Amino acid sequence: MQLVNSFLIGADPEYIALDKTGTLINVGQYTTKDAPDVTLDHNGDVLEIKPKPSKSTFRLLRRMRKLLLIHKVSKDLIEAGYRLRGGAHYKTPKRMITLGGHIHFDIPCGTNQFKNQSIPMEYLSKDNQERVKALDALTILLEDLDILPREDCLYRRCYGQLDYGKLSAVRGADVDNHFEYRSMCSWLYSPVSTMICLTAAKIVSVILKRCWS
Repeated sequence: MQLVNSFLIGADPEYIALDKTGTLINVGQYTTKDAPDVTLDHNGDVLEIKPKPSKSTFRLLRRMRKLLLIHKVSKDLIEAGYRLRGGAHYKTPKRMITLGGHIHFDIPCGTNQFKNQSIPMEYLSKDNQERVKALDALTILLEDLDILPREDCLYRRCYGQLDYGKLSAVRGADVDNHFEYRSMCSWLYSPVSTMICLTAAKIVSVILKRCWS
C-alpha cells in the first residue's frame, strides 16, 4: 500500500528577541550558532528553532512550541523580560533584518553544486521546479489572504539584492541535501498561521508527489 503522507517535513524558522522598548537584542550570551534546538544567526541578531522533523505537521508544531516556550534558551529570554517576534522583517538603525519561515522536505534537492546557497531553478529537477512553482503560488495566496503579512512580505521581497525572501528561493539543507523552501516569511507570530503554512506546504508537495508516482 502506498502512503500519501510518506515523507517528513521540518523547518528552521527565524525570529528575534526585543526588550520592553521594542529594541532588538543580541542573543549571543544565550545560545550559539552550533547549539542544538535553539540557535543564533546573523551574528546573534536572529534566533532559529530546529525541531526534529515529523510526518505530522501538528506534531512538528508541538515540537516548535516546546522549543519556543520550554527550552532553556527560550525560558531564559522570557524570564529576562524579552519578547519573541516573527514576521517578515525588522528595521534597526543600521540595517533591515529579514526573517524567513524556512520549510524542509524529506525530498532530495537534486543537485550538490550549490551547497548552502540559493539554487537557480534551471539546476533543479523537473519535479522540484514544479514543486517550487506550486510553493510560490501558495506563498502568494497566503499573503493575499493576509495569513502571512502581505505588505511586510512584499517589502521584504523587494528589499536589496538578497536571494532569500524572493520567490523561488531554494537550497539544499543539512548533510542529506534535503529540499528547503525559503520564500515564506517567518510564520512564528501565530500558532494558527504556523499550522496553516506548514500543512498547506506539505499538501502541495503530497499532491505533486502523487501525480509524479
